[in-house]
Amino acid sequence: MAARKARKEKILDVAVGLIAEKGWLDLSLSELAQVSEVSLDQLHDAFRRKNDILWGLQKRLDAATLKEIELEDLEGEPARDRLFDVLMTRFEVMEPYKYTLEVISEDLLQDPRALVGWAHNEMQSLRWLLDAAGLGTRGFSGLARLHGLAAIWAECFRTWLKEGPDMPQTMALLDQRLAKGEKWMRRGQKYLPF
Repeated sequence: MAARKARKEKILDVAVGLIAEKGWLDLSLSELAQVSEVSLDQLHDAFRRKNDILWGLQKRLDAATLKEIELEDLEGEPARDRLFDVLMTRFEVMEPYKYTLEVISEDLLQDPRALVGWAHNEMQSLRWLLDAAGLGTRGFSGLARLHGLAAIWAECFRTWLKEGPDMPQTMALLDQRLAKGEKWMRRGQKYLPF
């Protein structure tokens, strides 16, 4: 079991490099197997479909982000500050993958099926991040929060791709958008049935 997991992680590492070098659209599974030094059936065992590689990368980023979050450190902070900290942790975790993520985000515009899968998985990631910040996603208010955060995340992600690791513009934009979203949620709360 441990050997299988290690092989899957190695294949994902190689895939990240190949995507950065050749692009998502031109990623060949046979070349991935060859460079990863695994057989095609071992590659198939690790990633049954090509799109599973994207999901594997998203799961890796989720796990690394959640590992970095100290729930005790978030206690007592206002909700917006907790969410800001959690999202900035995610940006920090993504930093080593920045170029690969940029290539993926461009190439997915030409691969609608993979784009739909990526978007679905990103929504699941945002659910985890909201939960880590102590914010629910149940009911109408939770759904509004999740979709509002998705819009904020998309805008901040585009800004993050263009700047260095200090991320001053990303931090400023995220803070501004979360403040605006918080006001909107407060106003809308009285109209929601639960």
